[in-house]
Amino acid sequence: MTLSLPVVIAAVALIVILLALLLRGGTLSRRDLLQPPRIVTLTPELESEVAQLLAAGEKIDAIKRVREETGAGLKEAKDVVEKLATER
Repeated sequence: MTLSLPVVIAAVALIVILLALLLRGGTLSRRDLLQPPRIVTLTPELESEVAQLLAAGEKIDAIKRVREETGAGLKEAKDVVEKLATER
């Protein structure tokens, strides 16, 4: 029995993708696949606090504060803090 070239290519591609996921230690969750990224908005008080932390060079603490106050994920909080940093 011989396999056609497209079947072999598809099988190899699938194996490569699975190995890449295993090696990076991550998995795809249903949330990643089904939900759009969350929009995070900051209150004026939180925005001021984050700006002060950024001015002091405390970017990681600024991201932590955004996560604590908004419940945002790491990527969303980082994006908000970086956007605020470039605006100032």
